Amino acid sequence: MTSDGFYWENTGLQQPIVLTTQVSNPVLYTIQNARSGQYVQVESTSMQVLQAKSEPTKFYFMQNGSGISIYTQDGNYVSTSFWTADEGSYPLTVAYGSLASNKHIWEFGYYADYQYPGYTIGKLDNLPQTDASQSKYLYWNDYNLGAYHCVGLYDVDGGSTFVFFSNDTRHKTYLEGQGIDFSGSGSGGSGGGGTTPSGQLSTYVDSLRIAGKDLVYDTKAGMYYCSVPSAVMNAESDWTTTVYAKYKRSDGTYNVSINNVAADAEGNVTIASGMCAKDGSVAILKDGQAVATAPLVFTYLPLVEVNVSSCNGNYYTTGQLRVTDPDIATYDSLVIAAFKYRGATAQNYAKKSYAIKLRDADGNSVDQRQQLDSRRHGHRQGLYAQPRINRPLERLRHQTPAAPHEVGTQGQAWHARTLRRGIPQRPIPRHLLLHRKDGPQATAPQEVRASHSHLGRHHPWFAL
Repeated sequence: MTSDGFYWENTGLQQPIVLTTQVSNPVLYTIQNARSGQYVQVESTSMQVLQAKSEPTKFYFMQNGSGISIYTQDGNYVSTSFWTADEGSYPLTVAYGSLASNKHIWEFGYYADYQYPGYTIGKLDNLPQTDASQSKYLYWNDYNLGAYHCVGLYDVDGGSTFVFFSNDTRHKTYLEGQGIDFSGSGSGGSGGGGTTPSGQLSTYVDSLRIAGKDLVYDTKAGMYYCSVPSAVMNAESDWTTTVYAKYKRSDGTYNVSINNVAADAEGNVTIASGMCAKDGSVAILKDGQAVATAPLVFTYLPLVEVNVSSCNGNYYTTGQLRVTDPDIATYDSLVIAAFKYRGATAQNYAKKSYAIKLRDADGNSVDQRQQLDSRRHGHRQGLYAQPRINRPLERLRHQTPAAPHEVGTQGQAWHARTLRRGIPQRPIPRHLLLHRKDGPQATAPQEVRASHSHLGRHHPWFAL
């Protein structure tokens, strides 16, 4: 809670606000941009959505079809119309009038940015796919126009995160029902301070690493994951490692504890043998007392981290991707990627299948062949993607060539069958093999991907 009585949190709830059901009794919010620290303010004459350090506009939110309409306190709605010509230099606007169903609707997401985590607000209509004059950008973002800041649209980045504040007790009651604890006290500020919810660490730290690896936060489960080498998981001796934290505040002496063991002055912490195989905890200590705690789960598996404000099955949404590999000593960086749900039936399940495209800083697609060629020459350029058929065919390339009498009965057109895990597999057509001095070998993965479409996506060779 802020010093003037406004309740807030920044924990990644699926729904960060309370919807208004009666316009005569709205649940009002002020909205703060996490990066600029300024509040969203609507200029009454131009009807533009600006930012200011004081006198913020109050908003309320109402369900409208499949999305949420955003209204100012005096009943104007925030329009989703944003032209291509407005990109980077012009703010969003508000308008007056009654809204039809599914018109000028928005959705909330959460973006765990390295410096400025917070909620995203993305539009669901007036999309560029249906109106070419609309901007390709979809998310509220902090525009610094020199003399002032405003709110325009852009891709999800550190400027597209916001925090919601309300002094309405209905908001407080809702957050408490989501497990947010307001029993402590704190001071307000530009996206920082305030009462720390249970399990919430981002109020106190910008980053937190164990053994050189960032902890990965599961926003739905409300817990952190730490990927450690497999030898550590079942080790019979204690494990001493380093903990690194970048603190946001300087109003005390801060430290980190793992499984109730505080790090020493050099940042070393010792975890008892066998504890990595059990659920643990991570806590931020202030002057020796825990001010924020969260569940911590250790795993020897790589962690795939997807940071995207929202996702759908129609178009790609830009976000970030990271694979934390416990068996690689170097730091695993985030890479820019675009995400889309794949598979019509799979979208009905809680766990989705994703189509992922890697992109560079300018939003251009990263060429897959170039990444693969770089890997073959021993150069690792960040994260790279491989065709699904790559791994088994690479194994086949190094197998001992079949003896002549083992060739199948279909003559020159077919190669011998191969047993995988005792299961007969479909033979490989000979026209997909390269003939060398040491016998036929499988062609490069990218050359055979299209030719193996008859095997189907669920064939064992296509398993990651």
